[in-house]
Amino acid sequence: LLKQWLVLRESDQEHVQIILQDSVILCDIRECVVLPTTMLQASHQSEVRTLAVEVLQLEVTHRLSSDGLSETEMFGDPIALVPSQCRQLDGADKERNQQYFIALSEKLMTANEYLVAKSEVN
Repeated sequence: LLKQWLVLRESDQEHVQIILQDSVILCDIRECVVLPTTMLQASHQSEVRTLAVEVLQLEVTHRLSSDGLSETEMFGDPIALVPSQCRQLDGADKERNQQYFIALSEKLMTANEYLVAKSEVN
């Protein structure tokens, strides 16, 4: 199910909610590595779209300096979070969400930090 979830390019709802102290940023997940198995699944997207996908909630608990942390210490398939383009958001909400996402990304890059979050499936 997770691989099928990652192949979708548009959806009825966001994939991930990043929960900050004073706001929530809605994100979609994009794969960074294209695998042959996902290419086969992508050809059956009409079947995939009918699946109910649960929203992953990431509650930010800490910020962590990236100094001394190597990407080789992390594990799993590389993925990227992008501002959500879900159909439930109107134009103003999409724009606001995108601005929050960009501001958070720039702040983390400038401070050379990562977010530490605990996850829950909604």
